[in-house]
Amino acid sequence: MDIKKRRIIGLIVVIGFVGLGLNFMPEKKADVKVKKADIERKIANVEAFGRLYGYVRYFHPSDEAASLDWNRFGIYGAGKEAATDKELQAVLEELFLPIAPSLSLYRDGEKPPKHGFKKTDTVIAWQHHGPPGMNGTLYKSKRVKAAIANGAYGFEEGFLFANYPKVEEKYSGKLGKSLHFSLPLTLYTENGKTLGTTKESWKSFEKLKAELEKLNPGLTSENENFRYAGVISAWNMLEHFYPVSELLVPFYPPVEENALHLDRQLAISLKAVSDTKGINEYLNVLSSLMEKTGDVQATYSFLNFSKDSRRMPLSLEIVEDKVVVTETSLSADLKRGDVLQVINGVDASKFIHSLSETIPGPPHFKKWRALDAILDLDQAEVTYRRNGEYKTVQLVSHDYGMFAGMTRRTTFDELGDGVYYLTLSSDAREPFENKLEDLVKAKAIIFDMRSAAYDDAFFEEIIGHLTEQRVDGPWNRIMQVIYPHRKNVTFAEKREDILPVQPALKGKAIFLASPETIGRPEQYLSYIKDHQLGTIVGQPTAGAFGDYQIYQITESLRGTMTASDTLNAARVSMLSSGGHPDVKVTRTLEGVRKGKDEFLQKALEVIDAD
Repeated sequence: MDIKKRRIIGLIVVIGFVGLGLNFMPEKKADVKVKKADIERKIANVEAFGRLYGYVRYFHPSDEAASLDWNRFGIYGAGKEAATDKELQAVLEELFLPIAPSLSLYRDGEKPPKHGFKKTDTVIAWQHHGPPGMNGTLYKSKRVKAAIANGAYGFEEGFLFANYPKVEEKYSGKLGKSLHFSLPLTLYTENGKTLGTTKESWKSFEKLKAELEKLNPGLTSENENFRYAGVISAWNMLEHFYPVSELLVPFYPPVEENALHLDRQLAISLKAVSDTKGINEYLNVLSSLMEKTGDVQATYSFLNFSKDSRRMPLSLEIVEDKVVVTETSLSADLKRGDVLQVINGVDASKFIHSLSETIPGPPHFKKWRALDAILDLDQAEVTYRRNGEYKTVQLVSHDYGMFAGMTRRTTFDELGDGVYYLTLSSDAREPFENKLEDLVKAKAIIFDMRSAAYDDAFFEEIIGHLTEQRVDGPWNRIMQVIYPHRKNVTFAEKREDILPVQPALKGKAIFLASPETIGRPEQYLSYIKDHQLGTIVGQPTAGAFGDYQIYQITESLRGTMTASDTLNAARVSMLSSGGHPDVKVTRTLEGVRKGKDEFLQKALEVIDAD
């Protein structure tokens, strides 16, 4: 999916909040007839199942696990009941021993059951080069076989990387207050099959598959077990494969780090979906889970629930701490500089804040995305202030509501005094090449990158004209996983470079950036920043560095996550932080009302200052 063809549709926000009245309705008191202990027991059971689900699915290499329909199994297993840890142990054994016959479950004071198994000279284990999912070109998950000789491994052709579990290595942990587990990460193989399976376990596995076939394939979020299964699937992907070994979101206050740690979010999210009603509330919980990673690219999740392309033909920004109309074609109703006071009966600032709460990403992106999401509404009632007067209007979406967030100039423009302007959000190659002789002599060139649009070859060519030596790009770092919870991971790193292109552009280079600068354009701006090839003017970029992976949450829901980390020249992660400008632009109400492009104005000031 090409990012230049993707607008952040914001289903996480629009679907989740519009149908809910933005959660400003009073909370209902819990039914006194439902015992708190019963609810906690249920969540504890599902959490234990969900954790073991991830361990077996992604780290236990049995043939049974590799062939199971895990989407259906998630729904099936989430519905099992247990009143005590002893009963929970029996339930989990019934569910998982057919899939992982060598799994051991035991309670406090007990020793792990021993499993007799035949030893051979070959073993098999999982290797994950990046997160598993639908993008199998950049990222691969594979059960890799290894031959054992003289105490060392000899890998078969096609192994993904050198890191590999030890022979008979197990992963152990707790699944509740008193329940423990021990799970082999390697299995012996013989004649192409994993060992450990017995006649009894295979019979149980066939029975389990038959039970899964009976499940209604049309289940939706109206079904409680369906909701639990989706949370379990999404949480396991984020917990085990988010592309940094330690999840410390840079913009959360340190006091909140423990509460926001992903490991704690499984129980929180399961409890949240236990009584949700409808797809809107369900997507809200899933997006709240994703929000804890700060991953901008998670905003592309749930695209199969996309609305049509109709939009409200206006743009909004926070200007001087107010929600302000910065551009509009609705001249009969709204004008530039109108200050929104109320949106659908809610104070405009509270409306934006509530929208932003479940949007993944750094604070500046969350706010920008919340403003943009309002434009996806089919209709809205807004009260605005203009010249001290208040008016209320009904807004509706239009077929052609898509346009840039502020008035843009033509693709190419000569601003006078040897200064040129180029908008890289449109096809600017032709005017660039036609005017190259003039640009070589230019005092300065302003490159406008305030959009997600990009042309790799053209961007690289521009950077080549700005350098007299090879420049290295940011490091792209893919995490290589063999253990749960991103423990003892290794990384595969690569970086691209750009070579000089003649003729060299000697004038000052200015690059305009904003939260609309997202994805690949951010990557290219990092070349500019790291090698001081120009001055970046504007606001922080979105923070969507790195490639992405699409994964199944349920059969009908798709999640998106950043799949690789990005390090700048100082080897500092740029994931979920955005690129910061050298010269910051702060928009003003006066500038908005006069239709000024204050980014461009600031760029000209920077040029004149030299």
